[in-house]
Amino acid sequence: MAEDAGDDAFRTLAYEMLARMQDPCTSREECVITDQEEMIRTAIAYGVPVAGRRLEDVARAIARAIIADYLPDQRSP
Repeated sequence: MAEDAGDDAFRTLAYEMLARMQDPCTSREECVITDQEEMIRTAIAYGVPVAGRRLEDVARAIARAIIADYLPDQRSP
């Protein structure tokens, strides 16, 4: 995320990104997973559940968790 952006601009961008990520991946171009093992390790580190989930859904949940780190009122994988 851009460090020189103002807090309000950053929050607006982060909320917009989260809103766009509510739906599951609809095509392979939207979620490209290059290293499944690293993704699983990252999911575990962020507390994102992986059992019984599609890899694309796990990837989106990780991205949401990372963005939510910047928005205290949005922390939920």
